[in-house]
Amino acid sequence: MVVMNKILMDRKEKTMVLAIALSIWGPVVTGIAMTMTDASTQMADFLRRTIEFLVLVTVWLMYRYLARHQVEEHHEQRIHNTARLIIALVIGFSAISTIMLAVIKTTAPVIPTGNAYLGLSIAFLGLLVNGSFWRRYRQFDRETPHPIMLAQSRLYGAKTVVDFCVIIALGSTIVFSGLWVSYWIDLSGTYVIAIYLLFSVYLASKRRIL
Repeated sequence: MVVMNKILMDRKEKTMVLAIALSIWGPVVTGIAMTMTDASTQMADFLRRTIEFLVLVTVWLMYRYLARHQVEEHHEQRIHNTARLIIALVIGFSAISTIMLAVIKTTAPVIPTGNAYLGLSIAFLGLLVNGSFWRRYRQFDRETPHPIMLAQSRLYGAKTVVDFCVIIALGSTIVFSGLWVSYWIDLSGTYVIAIYLLFSVYLASKRRIL
């Protein structure tokens, strides 16, 4: 039984490391894509992926520490609370920045221009990758219920939904290039990301993200 738990734990950690390895390119590539278009959704997506990467690293470090050290319950709870606070603050800052971006775009409407193909490609790949991790973490939590696995499942579920919204928003800037409808869809995508980040802060405050 101990061996089986050890194997399952190794599978979980390997999955988390793989997720980090795949996510590290997100901020880099979306940062490049951001210089190719002035779509507000692309800027918001860059902020989102950067913050998500930091969250993944924080959760992995906490999981790794707790898996390798025998700690008392109150000490473990303190670690959870500290990590949760850090994550909430970082996500909160990103949410405020995204809302400010959306407000600026609302008060000074401009039809999106530039090349959105790179950002659209990353969003599509993100949809596939995040969807697969969503299923894996749900399976891990069903096999052996664990708060971190449940939190990861929720996180990747939300990431998958937001990636779908980003695809629609960026796709509209290509399909409806030069038309005002692309502005409204792009702006809607920015607000969706802002709401997603605010919801993540709410989950952290309710102890549902870690």
